Amino acid sequence: MPAPDVEGAEAAIRAEKKVIDLVYQPNEPVQWLIGVKDDGSPRFGYAEYICNLLGDHQFPMKGTWVRIVDYRRFMHDGDHHAASLGSVDCGSGQHMVP
Repeated sequence: MPAPDVEGAEAAIRAEKKVIDLVYQPNEPVQWLIGVKDDGSPRFGYAEYICNLLGDHQFPMKGTWVRIVDYRRFMHDGDHHAASLGSVDCGSGQHMVP
């Protein structure tokens, strides 16, 4: 399997209209933090969509986690757990709250 295309994945995610900013932290349990505006809805489906984008850029699904966060709250608190709108394990589809 080819190496993941980090730059391509970041560019594809940043091109999404909902995305305000992102953090890629490859050595953390949740590798992708995606900041969006909180509209009051859970974002598990959007996290799954981001997993699909990552797959398009050769990221392995097993062991890859995506967390969608309320950008404003994350910037204020710095706590991605408190700001979480939904997290997904790309490999299993398992949801995690927060």
